[in-house]
Amino acid sequence: MHKLLLAAGVAAAIMACDLRGTNDPIPLTKITKMQAFLCVVPNAPVCLGRGATIPAGQNPPRTEAFQVWAWHPGYNTTAWRIFWSDRVSDPASILIGSDSVLQPITLEDLPDSIKTVGVRAYILGQTGKDTTVLYKDSLMWTYP
Repeated sequence: MHKLLLAAGVAAAIMACDLRGTNDPIPLTKITKMQAFLCVVPNAPVCLGRGATIPAGQNPPRTEAFQVWAWHPGYNTTAWRIFWSDRVSDPASILIGSDSVLQPITLEDLPDSIKTVGVRAYILGQTGKDTTVLYKDSLMWTYP
């Protein structure tokens, strides 16, 4: 009986694959939402928890840490960078997570002369030995 159930399961899996079609592309993953949040404890040396939402159109603080979250379906590897003018942070921060990932951010070390700052999340994949960007999204802010 156990072997019969196993065989039926294998047959159902094969039929499901055939219904999708072997020539259909595998859908790429994507970032479905990005949002910035204050830290739960203001002015803490480390941002340990997600606090209030930083509304769209409002700048995050330049003098304390905050978090940026990216939501995505499934289990993905992400790379994060802060960017401004023609520069990006180096090295990228690499995180692995299922359904969402967060990156603590601090802009304290950026000079006040830098007015436009962004945070970009990249979903990474493998093509052979090479790492490729499957999807990317950003949040940007312009300070007065």
